[in-house]
Amino acid sequence: MLARLRREIVANIMPLCMSIDELKRYSGFAASVKSPYVKKLEELRLLPELSDCYDCIDYMIKNMVRLEQEAMLTDM
Repeated sequence: MLARLRREIVANIMPLCMSIDELKRYSGFAASVKSPYVKKLEELRLLPELSDCYDCIDYMIKNMVRLEQEAMLTDM
């Protein structure tokens, strides 16, 4: 979604709650992923418009997890 927003709406839009810190903080809400999802993450890792998210994507690939931002609403 972020890549699409940056391509089609505003190139300098900033990610919100999309870092390794959030992945670790909300690890109890994270879901494990399988290799088809990891392949999608690897494809996202190639998009230059997501270069500021590469560390987070790498973490997700290494730990085979994903976290929906909606899961973080429990803390707001």
